[in-house]
Amino acid sequence: MGHELSKTAEQQKARGIEAMQGFVRAINAAAAELETQSPLVAGYVRNTAERIGGFSSNVGNRSVNELVKAASDLARQQPALFFGGAVAAGFALSRFLKSSANSQPESDDVPMTPDAPAM
Repeated sequence: MGHELSKTAEQQKARGIEAMQGFVRAINAAAAELETQSPLVAGYVRNTAERIGGFSSNVGNRSVNELVKAASDLARQQPALFFGGAVAAGFALSRFLKSSANSQPESDDVPMTPDAPAM
């Protein structure tokens, strides 16, 4: 059971890293478009992309156990920061799940209304 849980956690970590790398590519594309209009802002955007890329590399180089220990240490040392990060992550996750649910195709089920005869 522990091995399966660890394997699943590693798979989820890999998916998260892939998502972050996709986000970095999108940020870099936005920076390229901003370059002619506002080079200073484009530089800030690129800097943000580099930081996110570095974070994803850092996460990728650690095991799930190391990440859990680091989160636990952060929770003990900086509880307010940890709590704020957890709230922000929960909010982002709920928005992601909500947008994913809205993009799902509707089923062929027709809702029954009181006026419609049951089939």
